[in-house]
Amino acid sequence: MSFLRPDHAPTAPMHRRLLPLLALLCLPWSSLALALDPPKAHALAQSERWLRLLHYEAGHSTVITQSYFLDPHGADDPEAELLATHAALAAPFDPEQADAHARCRFPARAQWLATALNAPELAAPLGHCPKLDAWLGPDDHYDLSLVFVSGYLENPASLFGHLLFKRNLARNSGNRGLLDTSINYGAKVPPGENGLIYVVRGLFGGYRAAYTDSRYYTLDHLYGEEELRDLWEYRLNLSAAEQSLLWLHTWELLPVTFRYYFLRDNCALYMARLLEVAIDGPRLIPEQVYWAIPVELFRALDARERDGAPLVAERRLRRSRQHRLADAYHGLPAPLRQRVAQVAQDPTQPLAPLQVGLDPEAQIALSDTLLHYYRFRLSSDTPAAELDGLRQGQHQALLARAALPPQAAWVPPSSAIAPSLGHGPASVRLGLVSREVGGNALEVGLRPALHDLLANPAGQTPGTAMQVFDLRLRSGEEGLSLERLELLRIANLNLATTDLPGDGRLSWGLGVAYQARDLACTECRLTRLTGAAGHSWRLADQGYLYLHLDGLLPLGSPLDEGLGADLAADLQLARGNTHGLGLSLRRRWEQWDEEAVAGRGQGELVYRYSPVPEWELRLEWRYARAHEGLATLSLYR
Repeated sequence: MSFLRPDHAPTAPMHRRLLPLLALLCLPWSSLALALDPPKAHALAQSERWLRLLHYEAGHSTVITQSYFLDPHGADDPEAELLATHAALAAPFDPEQADAHARCRFPARAQWLATALNAPELAAPLGHCPKLDAWLGPDDHYDLSLVFVSGYLENPASLFGHLLFKRNLARNSGNRGLLDTSINYGAKVPPGENGLIYVVRGLFGGYRAAYTDSRYYTLDHLYGEEELRDLWEYRLNLSAAEQSLLWLHTWELLPVTFRYYFLRDNCALYMARLLEVAIDGPRLIPEQVYWAIPVELFRALDARERDGAPLVAERRLRRSRQHRLADAYHGLPAPLRQRVAQVAQDPTQPLAPLQVGLDPEAQIALSDTLLHYYRFRLSSDTPAAELDGLRQGQHQALLARAALPPQAAWVPPSSAIAPSLGHGPASVRLGLVSREVGGNALEVGLRPALHDLLANPAGQTPGTAMQVFDLRLRSGEEGLSLERLELLRIANLNLATTDLPGDGRLSWGLGVAYQARDLACTECRLTRLTGAAGHSWRLADQGYLYLHLDGLLPLGSPLDEGLGADLAADLQLARGNTHGLGLSLRRRWEQWDEEAVAGRGQGELVYRYSPVPEWELRLEWRYARAHEGLATLSLYR
């Protein structure tokens, strides 16, 4: 949606618009030179930059903290807020109350208005701003990055991933930027909030949200070390003036709050809105959307240019602790991997005998990989009985490494693909169906987000699935029918990245869907809640096998009329990103309306061909008391 045009913009009553101008009469004559004439004020108030600074959408600011506005009606009247801001910026500066002055509270507004009016004195520091100066720190060269944190299926707030802003100071480049300032955005959730209550309140705007600042190392530790999530840093190609405007506007937003909605008004939308303050062009995430997914913002950044150059200057990957272990372990020659595995089986055994016969470079590689392993185990859900042994092994590895020459740990380059280079979050599906019961049919599908286990893995976390509002309609002999509406399906195989002890956790899944009972009855449909738990094994060349026990509960039926269970074995194979093969075998025990159905077998075989992430062809065969074949073509956007 475009910004408000003058003929559609809210207009304040004349007496309200004149009040800030009358207030200027009380200022010294030097300030009267800065007075705004009404046509100029009106034009500036309708400018895109000013409306973005006020966070206007659909004629109203999304900021709900009243102190953000200098005019009582500023949340609805951009012109009144402009005049009030102009008057406040031109007001006398009291060094004793410097932090309360508009130039210290709203430095981004001051910078923009000074440029728009060609009046540098508006933004000139009439005195120091102690709090702002302390937050900005020493004057140093910097640039800005937007960071994508991969999805974390253990927490509903992070199912689709998360976003951070990061200010990259030149003086911190030697420590990987861990001392840089990062900006987070999220709901203000009370400690210990129940997960179900969180989901309900988050969906319906029951929380406020805010921007917060912290050192980057705190978030790097939380996401990369504790939650084992990869962090992709997209360094932005912004001018010095754009960087300054964005960072100063961040300072303006730290004291205020917004309304939080999990699906739309979340970190993706509000990080986009913060970035849009500094750059020209259309919205990175349009106003008319019902949901905002983090990866959409990064895809929009990849597609945007600034002065003929890409807006994204560079992508850098910060691997999770688990993936750093995997990269180091698989980069070793086989004999060294065997020694690492031998130590991992009993960390308390002496390390020195295993170093015999190794040159210094091999000893460094051995001790560095062991340190990765111990840090991973000590930061994950390790049984308490194993902690002392792991700490002892870590101590030995540290001593061994300290006795060797200093050398940067070698880690082979990662083959991971940036999330914005994978397929889009939404897909449209068209297919032909041949059924044993019901005849042939045409199938149309729509899924707003995101991917299943067999989808092209480029840019995705391996062994995870996240599907929301997966809709399937069929048109056949009986007319148009709803084949399936999958409200939610989550799967996390928690794949091990190595064959070392403690790598890999419980594999699980959860789903809610309205679908056909089986393929033998085209009119028998029910809403079913499923939960699954089991174990998974990683296979060579991007494949995996998982064995799950699924529990089935038809919703809306008495428990004695709709219980069931599956024992499922699923095999997923891939050949690069282009080909995929999935095989599912199930043994189902279920009861429907006093009709016991015990021990029926089910099966599914799927082949995927995806020459590019945007397109996908699937050939499918399914059996559940009857069989059907499908050929479908999907477009991801």
